[in-house]
Amino acid sequence: MSLRNLFRKGLRCVIGSGLDVLFWKDNWCAQKPLIEYANPGVAITNIRVVDLILFGNVWDIQKLQELVPEPIVKLISSIPIPDTGAPDKIIWGLT
Repeated sequence: MSLRNLFRKGLRCVIGSGLDVLFWKDNWCAQKPLIEYANPGVAITNIRVVDLILFGNVWDIQKLQELVPEPIVKLISSIPIPDTGAPDKIIWGLT
């Protein structure tokens, strides 16, 4: 594994507004990007996490169920969504 890949593997996104986090490609809720957990036949698009958040800062469970398996839906739905509109953060997650 190259140093660049190792570095990218260690980065984690912490959800704020969800505007800057790519749903499929960024590492924000599981051990690896969600693209590796996609339901069969799902079109992988450049959706952002904010696209899966409903008014009132709740997860759009119906959309999530169309995209990823139920264990991942449960994992995502356990992530609190701040109501402050704070920006998303990138942190180092391997320490």
